[in-house]
Amino acid sequence: MKVTTDNKDLLDLYTTGQCKDKKLNKLQPQVKRAFVKTINKLKCYERVELMMRDNGLNYERLSGEGGEFESVRINLQYRLIIQTSADGEEVTITNVKLIKITNHYADL
Repeated sequence: MKVTTDNKDLLDLYTTGQCKDKKLNKLQPQVKRAFVKTINKLKCYERVELMMRDNGLNYERLSGEGGEFESVRINLQYRLIIQTSADGEEVTITNVKLIKITNHYADL
């Protein structure tokens, strides 16, 4: 699966473990490692349909204002907000765009 993001801080956090966003930098080291592990899992899947079967990711489509987004579990407390899309004319969803990290119980 192709994983992209417009959020430079998420990209920096994934590649170096540090970023300019103070909230993300304050995440505990185990949360940062779990974030990298979650991204690596997403990259391994060929289609979103396969990702949905992974109970460890706890994939779910958001409702209400966040209805165009989905979330996957980083750990019990944090979620990664993503947006999926098909590649070109394919019917199968093969692209994931990283949006942000959020506390599971916080509002979008």
